[in-house]
Amino acid sequence: MKSQGILKKFTLVNLKKKTGSTRDSPRDIDRGESPKLYIVACITILFISFVLVCFLFGENKNSNWWVIDDHEIMMFLGEDMTLKLHEIPKTLIEKTEVGNFGSYERYRPSYYFLRLIETSLWGNNPSLWYLSRIFILTTFLSILWYLVWQYTDFIKGFLFTLLILSATYWAELVSRLGPGETYAVLGLGLYLLGFYLQLKNFLPSFKEKTRSHYLSLFMMTIGAVIAIGSKENFIILLFPTMLLVLYSIFKKRMNRGLLISTALILLYSVFVTTSIIIALSKTGTDIYGSQLNTQSLLLMTIQHIPYVLKLFNLKWIILLTTLSSVVVLKIKGSLILKGYLGKLAIFYFAMLSLIALYLSQYFFYKGAWPTGMRYDFPGMLYYPFYLLCLFLLIKCTLEILGVKEIFRERIYLLIIVLTFILISPLQYKNYLQDYTQENVNRTQIYSETIDLVVKQTEQNPYQPIFFESYSVWDYELLVSVNRFLRARGVENEIYINVNGYSPDSFEDLFQKSLADEIVKVSNLGGSLAGELFVDRSAETLKEVGCITLNFSGITEDVCDSYIIR
Repeated sequence: MKSQGILKKFTLVNLKKKTGSTRDSPRDIDRGESPKLYIVACITILFISFVLVCFLFGENKNSNWWVIDDHEIMMFLGEDMTLKLHEIPKTLIEKTEVGNFGSYERYRPSYYFLRLIETSLWGNNPSLWYLSRIFILTTFLSILWYLVWQYTDFIKGFLFTLLILSATYWAELVSRLGPGETYAVLGLGLYLLGFYLQLKNFLPSFKEKTRSHYLSLFMMTIGAVIAIGSKENFIILLFPTMLLVLYSIFKKRMNRGLLISTALILLYSVFVTTSIIIALSKTGTDIYGSQLNTQSLLLMTIQHIPYVLKLFNLKWIILLTTLSSVVVLKIKGSLILKGYLGKLAIFYFAMLSLIALYLSQYFFYKGAWPTGMRYDFPGMLYYPFYLLCLFLLIKCTLEILGVKEIFRERIYLLIIVLTFILISPLQYKNYLQDYTQENVNRTQIYSETIDLVVKQTEQNPYQPIFFESYSVWDYELLVSVNRFLRARGVENEIYINVNGYSPDSFEDLFQKSLADEIVKVSNLGGSLAGELFVDRSAETLKEVGCITLNFSGITEDVCDSYIIR
């Protein structure tokens, strides 16, 4: 009966104080007013977030290994299909870019450290790998729901979560095991929660340091390190971090813990950035072989400013906030206006931060953005946060003007209904679920193909294996399948046959370099990304029986043939 009383108190629209008055947010519960209710609410957030993620991506429990990205896991596991924890440091240095500081145009120490931790924990079980992605997204959504709850109410936090989920990039981030953005999702969530808790420490009611203070600093630091070390465009987290330091100085709450946290984030950012700059200075190209010119990238980004300002409707926002300020002055007087202008300053800071986030993605992706793919994270988060900022501005204005709560709630309801009608976030449900099912199908087909090839090589350990390549973009696939076969104990000799292309077929320097490398290994034997191939004559070998794996095309010959897709 007691638990029923708690649940009865926990209305999803708002909560009542003991005085009988209502409030828009139960954000004071964690201060001791109703700890049981607070715990129930937090558990509910976690549970519903988990159910939502499983509803969209739960079918991945049936997914298997795929030819893209997953081959690195096979390389880390080796033939014994295990990676012990004490082997992680050596593997990190010897088998990833981490041990080659300044040599690669991409440097992701946090990404590979976490990937190796997962390899050690989950091993050769793809279901556990996909489950971890479900938990990562659940954690991220729960944190955002919790944060919005603190400024609005429980239901509005839930609706905001639905808006966050209505993005196509989640399909790749949850249904693929390789993207660095996946770990960045976890890092960003931890950073935002730590940042919020640090802001709470600046409240007048906060008198002394507690464990939550140090916990928030830890989450901020770890979150930033995970995000920045998994995807270089999260270097933007330095911006809010430095502003927090300035704010703490202004509030006379600067402390050693925050100073150390900021220093660690700054030093780690410099560490990652320096490695990339050194590599770029050597090659003058990015990871895809495209020429880089910092000045032209900055100019291109600046040229997008008028478009982005129009996208954010900044002209109309300035007009409306000016009018609302005049109304507040006329009705409430100059003293109340001063407080309102302080709220507007926070609002415009949030707007400018979102604009900076959006613009920065043009720089990082050389103008080829948005993509509709995983690269849209975190840039496209701007939209739900943009809507949230507008909603909070309206909420603040109505409260300052003294509009009765019953009318405020009706206005909020109208805004929410119109928003969901215009955006219709549920329309993305089918896309996300279809992509998940597609991932299940393609991974099962690929893994079954590898199983068949392995079985045949066990029966015929001396049969040569031919990789028939019809596209320069087969490069990663050639490396991947080789790694999968070797990790499964296949010792047969493997060759590459190139069909229909050569280095002279391409004007693009990156494609030309890929073709040149593949053709050389085909003719002379050697290594592609560390995987060895043999150089003997294909025609001679095919007379004694062989296995053919077809990439981007089909070869009809005497070999037992399989298609890689």
